[in-house]
Amino acid sequence: MQTLAVLEVGHAALGVVRSPPGTTALQVASRLFVVWGVLRTSPAAPLARVGPLGLETLAGAWGATEVVRYSFYAAKGAPGAGGPALRALTALRYSLFLVLYPLGVASEAALLWRSLPAAAAGALSLRMPNALNLAVDFHALCWAALAAYPPGFYSLFSHMLRQRRRALGGGAGRSGRGTERPGAGAGAEAGGRGRLSPPRD
Repeated sequence: MQTLAVLEVGHAALGVVRSPPGTTALQVASRLFVVWGVLRTSPAAPLARVGPLGLETLAGAWGATEVVRYSFYAAKGAPGAGGPALRALTALRYSLFLVLYPLGVASEAALLWRSLPAAAAGALSLRMPNALNLAVDFHALCWAALAAYPPGFYSLFSHMLRQRRRALGGGAGRSGRGTERPGAGAGAEAGGRGRLSPPRD
């Protein structure tokens, strides 16, 4: 199901939703890197934990984000949209990310950190020679991803805060009108999927 999120990048690029394509692509890429990379480095990878952070906290942050986000879309698109239900969903969408986005990002980073030994042993790397004549060092990609988390988190979380002020602080929250979505994932996004995966707005 997470893989289908690539459609959201296309929606943003084509203007179907009012979302920055770059922000959306970054959050979706973060989630796919975890799903198709980190969690496949070894049979034990899905069970890895760093303190309380692990697959459970990641799935919780991503899941809660998407339930709220799509409930908001459904309520906003329903005939005669408005009223207390839409106002409540708007408030949830643009408030829960304050907790869910950091939780999702921290969970992703924790799983990524625990995957480093398996990646260093060659998991998911592509060595030369091969039919593609291409070498891919997954261990190096993991380190690059870890290095990208701090600036990525700052950029996307700041974007979410601006979206929140626009939706709730300027009257948009009262009418249920905000941007269609600012971007995973987790978040990071119950208003990131943190983007980074959790939550996408």
